[in-house]
Amino acid sequence: MNKWQEKYLKECNAYVCVNSVVGASVDIGVGCVITNSTIEDGAQVLPYCVIDSSTIESGASVGPFSFVRPQTVLRDGSKVGAFVEIKKSTIGRNSKVPHLVYVGDAEIGEGSNIGCGTVVCNYDGVNKHKTVIGNNCFIGSNSNLIAPINIGDNAMVAAGSTLNMSVENGMFAIARARQENREMPEKIKQIFAKNKK
Repeated sequence: MNKWQEKYLKECNAYVCVNSVVGASVDIGVGCVITNSTIEDGAQVLPYCVIDSSTIESGASVGPFSFVRPQTVLRDGSKVGAFVEIKKSTIGRNSKVPHLVYVGDAEIGEGSNIGCGTVVCNYDGVNKHKTVIGNNCFIGSNSNLIAPINIGDNAMVAAGSTLNMSVENGMFAIARARQENREMPEKIKQIFAKNKK
């Protein structure tokens, strides 16, 4: 880290631990905390991110308001968006984890997109389990991936699905209860009517 970078970081109230390496042309936003990590040339860390013991490769982007926990690698051109937490995972080249997602103990291939609200369910209460998502996958919003699980290359998961079985290459997975529209119970109607007054 050169003197210009040190001055810049001080002005934007960012903190970079001495055990970290920050490359050239790296943009680090206000309020970031980076410890024991490597931020390679041309990466972008948007405001209020915490990065611990991880590697952000060239051209990758993080944040704002994201938490990158130890043993995470964001490959070239990958994107981790707002309010994302990632732990002990690799996000492949040009893959996107845009917002409001938890990814733990996972490998995501190249060119995949993880929809808003997706949770990688890596912990069963005793052990942590691995999730592998292949290349060019689309995981729809609000999906739950119960590890251990493998999502093959070019696979698609429908929004709102909870998966506990692997998905083969090129397959479309959907796991939702069938919607039923019923008459509203009288008791609930009365509660709604009371609250409207």
